[in-house]
Amino acid sequence: MPSLSPDSLLTWDAIDHDGCGAASGSALAAHGGALADETRFFTNCVLGIVPGHGYSIGAELRFPTGQAETGFMWLGLTWYASATECTGEQFSNVTVYPVATTATPGVWVRSNPNGLTAPTGAHSAAVNILVNKETAGGVLLARFDGVYLVPVEWALQLDGFGTGSACRWSSIVP
Repeated sequence: MPSLSPDSLLTWDAIDHDGCGAASGSALAAHGGALADETRFFTNCVLGIVPGHGYSIGAELRFPTGQAETGFMWLGLTWYASATECTGEQFSNVTVYPVATTATPGVWVRSNPNGLTAPTGAHSAAVNILVNKETAGGVLLARFDGVYLVPVEWALQLDGFGTGSACRWSSIVP
């Protein structure tokens, strides 16, 4: 999920939204834009989208505590006509209400809109984590983890159990 801007960086970080330890981890985004109120996109293209099919999307978002910079981030999705890349004709955008640095620092916030249907003609989708830094200068750090876009019928398989990891399972009945 690279950044589209040279003043931002994306690296692996050992902090995981499930607490699964060093075998997992999360993405740590650093937004280093010089101007106030700029947004950086961290994006990944998903191919093989089926028009008219239902999809589930989600992510875990978190701002580290103790930052001088303020801002917000959100999960976004853009549908594209191309079957080989996320460029060209766009059909629509989906965004989820932002997570603010001042509201939930140090806490993972789940972001997952329900009931997405790929529009007619869509064959790829760009899954975006957008980070907006409200202040000029400095660097705003943001973490994201567990980002997915899958057909609705696959959503149950996102738990990690199929990979041999039971860290996302418990014996507690909600």
